[in-house]
Formats: sequence, C-alpha cells, structure tokens
Amino acid sequence: MEKKNQAMRQQPRILVIGAGMSGILMGIRLIKSGYQNVRIVEKASSVGGTWRDNTYPGLHCDVPSLSYCYSFAPRKSWDKRMSQGKDIRAYFEQISEEYGVKELIEFDTEVTLAQFRDGQWHVDTNKQQDQVFDFIITACGVLHHPVIPDFKGKDSFKGESFHTARWDHSVDLKNKRVGVIGTGSTAAQVIKPLSEICSKVVNFQRTPQWIFPFPNREYGEFDKFLARRFPLYNKLVRRIYDEAFDHGGLGVTEDGWQRALIQNVVKLNLRFSVKDKELRKKLTPDFEPLCKRMVISDNYYQALQRENVYLEDSPIEQIEENGIRCKNGKLHEFDVIVFATGFDTQAYMRPINVEGLNGATLDQAWAKGPTAYRTVAMPDFPNLFMIQGPNAPVGNFSLISTAESQSKYILKCLEHYKKGEFIYMVPNRQATEKFNADLVEAMKGTVWMSGCQSWYISDAGVPLSWPWGPREFRQSMRNPDFSEYEYA
Repeated sequence: MEKKNQAMRQQPRILVIGAGMSGILMGIRLIKSGYQNVRIVEKASSVGGTWRDNTYPGLHCDVPSLSYCYSFAPRKSWDKRMSQGKDIRAYFEQISEEYGVKELIEFDTEVTLAQFRDGQWHVDTNKQQDQVFDFIITACGVLHHPVIPDFKGKDSFKGESFHTARWDHSVDLKNKRVGVIGTGSTAAQVIKPLSEICSKVVNFQRTPQWIFPFPNREYGEFDKFLARRFPLYNKLVRRIYDEAFDHGGLGVTEDGWQRALIQNVVKLNLRFSVKDKELRKKLTPDFEPLCKRMVISDNYYQALQRENVYLEDSPIEQIEENGIRCKNGKLHEFDVIVFATGFDTQAYMRPINVEGLNGATLDQAWAKGPTAYRTVAMPDFPNLFMIQGPNAPVGNFSLISTAESQSKYILKCLEHYKKGEFIYMVPNRQATEKFNADLVEAMKGTVWMSGCQSWYISDAGVPLSWPWGPREFRQSMRNPDFSEYEYA
C-alpha cells in the first residue's frame, strides 16, 4: 500500500483547463518533467486560444514575433515583425504536435464543475462526471469572453452584426457601409483593411486612445536567411526586444525617463500624423499616456484620414433597424455593424462552478473583484493553480514571458508535493492579504492611477495587474515561499 501511495505521489493526476498558449506551455513543461497522468481539456475543436477565436481582417500580435514564441522553441523565421494571427496559430499547432501535447488534449470538452472534497478535485465536464484529479491548473486566458454593450435597440438592426472575436466571414463586405464600435487595439487593426474594401467606414469613439507608432515591417529574404542560418541572430534580436519591453514596463510603474520617452513619442505621433486640427482634437485623450493599455499601430491615424472613413465621437444613443443614431441626432446608416468592444478581462476561469474547502465558492472569493496569492493560487482552493490569473502582468509584459515564469513556479510546487509530506497545499490567508495590500500600495505609484478608467483596476478599485517591474515578477515566480502555504 505504501508503495502504491508513493507511486501515486510521483505521478499525480493533473488537469489542465485550456489549450491556448498557456495550456500548451504547461503541457510541455509537465511532459518534460516526466508527469504522465496529465489531461488537457479544451472546449473548442482545436488549439490556439485567442489566436483561434480571432480571425478578423488585419489581426496581428502587438508583441514582436521573436518575443511572442516560447523561449525554448523559437520559430526560425517570421514574415513580419509582429506576426499575423494565422501565423501564430500555425506556430501553436506545430508546437503542440511536435512536443506531444496534442495527444493529451480532449477537444470539445468543457468543464462545468470543479469541487474539492476528500483531498481531491472532483470534476464534471459536458461529457463525463466525477472525474478525480490531485491538481488543477487553469489556463483559460484573459481575452476569451467577448463583451458587447447592451445598446438600446441592438436587436432591431436589419443588417449583419458581430463581435470582432466572432468574425462572420460569410458576410461580403465589399462596397458595404460598415460601422465599427470601439477604438482599442482591435479597432486600430481592423479599420485599415476595411477602409480598402468598404464604401464607407465609421469608427465610433467613446474614448480616444494614445497610439504608439511601431512599424510592422515585412521581413525580406535576407532577414529570413539570417534567422534560419544563424540562431544566435534570433536570440540577439529577441534579447533586444525583451530589454525594450522591460524598460517599457517600467514606464508604467515608475516615473522616469522610460515614461517620459513613451509619452513624448505618442504625442508627437498624433501631432505629425493627423493633419486636420479638428480630427486631431477629437483623437486627443484627456488622460496621461500609458494610463490605459497602449495601442500599437503605424496605420490607424492614416486610415482614419481616408475619404471613405469617418470618426464619430458623439455617444451612441441607440441602434436602429437601419443603423446607429448618436446623441447629436445624426443617424449613420449601415449594412454591417462590427463590435470591437473588447473582452471580460475579469472572467478568468468563469463560468466554471468552482468549490473549494468548506464549500467556499469562486463567486464568494471574488465578490469584490478577482484576487489571488502572487497571481497563481488562492486561499480555500487547494492544489489549484492559475496561469494568467488575477494581478498577472497582462498589460505591460509579453504574455508568453508571464506564462513561462508561472509554469516554472507551478512545477516547483508539484515537486514539493512529490516529496510525500502533504495531501494538499493552499496559500494562507495572511500571506495573501499582505500580498494584496502591497499591490494596492504599489498601485498608487503607477500611471494607471493618474485618472482614467481601464481594465487594470476593477470597478471596486481592486488592482487587476502587476504594479511592479518585469524583473520583480520573474523574481517573485523564481522560488515559491512554502512557508506562506498551509498543508494537510
């Protein structure tokens, strides 16, 4: 019996929820570490996460290609400095097969209930009930649940309408009149390709954004030759990008030269890219640059100045059967309405019903906004770890870099379990409360608190992102402080 228990500890049953970038990464780490009882469930029919769900025209990553791939599995060459969505999805498809992760995935499988009892997790899916696991690792992503505001009359529109994350490619947009609601990163990418095929494009702006002009140039044959022939070239360029991201991240958290540089660049970009003074006035935010997530584009301002493109900054009054009426009384008639209105970035693993110790529920734990212990765990929810959980640096770092640090942390916790000293581990409440109190205090020094509404802070005032620098995050994830956990 003792040998059986020891064998089970060496090979705990592990469930990974999600097969996007983070889930694939966690699967690779577990396989490389020798874990064999691993299952990955994915509610869709293929891997890729946000790069599977989003297929809108102009889709590309706003992180350089060489940084938006796993550090241990660089792609030899990319077509552009910031890769198109289809290329990133192809990369994750390739990696999931190459490292044997795809064999572990159950597609079209959605977790509905995760209940901790008798020292284990009991999990229900849409296909099977009461499956037992020792650990759950959630890799559900943050850009997963599309949000469409409840505009008055939304269902009365007679034309086609859809969210950018659910793009309807059956709709022919050639020479059509299209309204795009939203001015975030997605809208900044989609306006240009729409302006090239549509007869009319109106971009509805609730809040203007600061735009950072990072050219997304195509790599020529010589660039690709260097990348394929000299691996050190790729490593060097990636290192340069990573250093730039580290300093850019400091621009958010510290009032120094990094912040000043970025703020001056975006202001100059607006000044010299938009010739018309009235349009420039409409596009000028009333908040400090970096307060919201920076939009990166080298063609958004240019596309807005095309003859068939119009920026509407009057608030939307209602949607009618023929189009959108604004509060200034003007009715814009459309054939198609596109909602570039973002995601519920506070959903995390929801809508899964999660029940921890003594009947504690996720809804209760997050009643005042999502919180966590060091971005990866929560009190009352033993042996449950999160990648890209609450307070993870999802706004000012590369998500892949974040996931790599968190996955290594989780592996060290699993190794601690294998020593046979406990059945489950859970962060203690005192350490968690101290961490969150430190978050609130550190948030006061960031640009996010300078007077804007963003998804870095919840409606209840709870910090949702990492208020320190990139190096501090990597250091926090390097070695778990097991004295801040409780054990059974």
